[in-house]
Amino acid sequence: MLEKIINKRNYFMYINKITISINMLFFFYFMIHDSLEITMPLFFEKYKINIVYLGILISISKILRSIIIIPISNIRMDKKIKILYFVLFTNILLNVFSIILKNVYLILFYFLFFLISTSVFNVIINPILAINTPEDKLGITFGIRDVFLYIGCFTGLLITGKIIDISSNYNNLSFMYIILFVFLILNLKSIQKLNGVNLSYSENKKNKHSANKLVNIFKIEKRFLYYIVVSTIIILGTSSLTYMPLIGKEYGISDSGIYYIFSSSIFFSAFMSLIGGIIIDKFNKKKIYIINTFLYLIVLYLFSINSKILFVIGILITSIQMAFANINSTYLFETFSNEKIEKYWGIISVVSLISSSMGIFLSGYLWEINPSIMLLFSFLTTFLGFILTFKLPVKNDRM
Repeated sequence: MLEKIINKRNYFMYINKITISINMLFFFYFMIHDSLEITMPLFFEKYKINIVYLGILISISKILRSIIIIPISNIRMDKKIKILYFVLFTNILLNVFSIILKNVYLILFYFLFFLISTSVFNVIINPILAINTPEDKLGITFGIRDVFLYIGCFTGLLITGKIIDISSNYNNLSFMYIILFVFLILNLKSIQKLNGVNLSYSENKKNKHSANKLVNIFKIEKRFLYYIVVSTIIILGTSSLTYMPLIGKEYGISDSGIYYIFSSSIFFSAFMSLIGGIIIDKFNKKKIYIINTFLYLIVLYLFSINSKILFVIGILITSIQMAFANINSTYLFETFSNEKIEKYWGIISVVSLISSSMGIFLSGYLWEINPSIMLLFSFLTTFLGFILTFKLPVKNDRM
């Protein structure tokens, strides 16, 4: 017993050096990510660019992301790190050129490149965190990651709101992004120095089972296919939430006000994320999945009513949902066997990206016709998904 306690203490003394650097990566990256996510629709509105093109831009990025996920996830870790360095440096260069040239089309290309960069970042950094964490500590480790991530989102939106208050020139944000990308590169260098043995172990382990994964790639359970259908319908319905900033503007909220509202909700998500992880671990995953989908219905209903107060309440409810963001992955890991989960995780990641790209494009098209039509379509589609969640499989179910 004493030896077990000592081993755990030694583990945390060592792992903290790694997780702190990794968590800082998430902090800095998502300072940029959420700032850009809110800035993009406002940028389109400012320059009178048809919002359908934002849907097309995001759809193209998601299709490209779905294409690159599997190839990147199957190469050696040292090559993954090189790819990540290339992506980070390219982001810096694109920001520099955006400042110098002040070209709208270049900024649009940067939006596209950054959206693709997010998948590269996640597919490389998340496994590093998981590799260096004992299986019985994964929940709390990723809960801590989410705290850093959400605080990064909050900080990025807060600073962005202040910058927009001072000047409505979106090019000024590029200076902030350049500084943050430099911090990302420095943190990545520190992780490389701390990591070594664990990364090489993961590669050996992956290569050992690669042949088996290729043989079984076409064998998929019916209950997993049902989960894909339900997940796809919900994603199609909730993709309209990408346009939350525009909904806020439609109801008369200023640009800086939107940044402050979102930063406040994300700060609340950071506070709730650890509690959310504990609740997910303690209670039935399927029931939480159903409740989470029901919350989407409430949010969409509140957004459909032309009221600033109800819009803010809807944003606060989405912040509660963000605290339960891991429910999809935890439900998947609990319901399906370990030997199939890697294959299923890859499949659902690609399907999610494709269905999300379709949903965002369709929502953008409906927005141009009438925002109310977009919200009605989203509500009805999500309601269908909500009904179907009651028949989702649980562990050891057979369909």
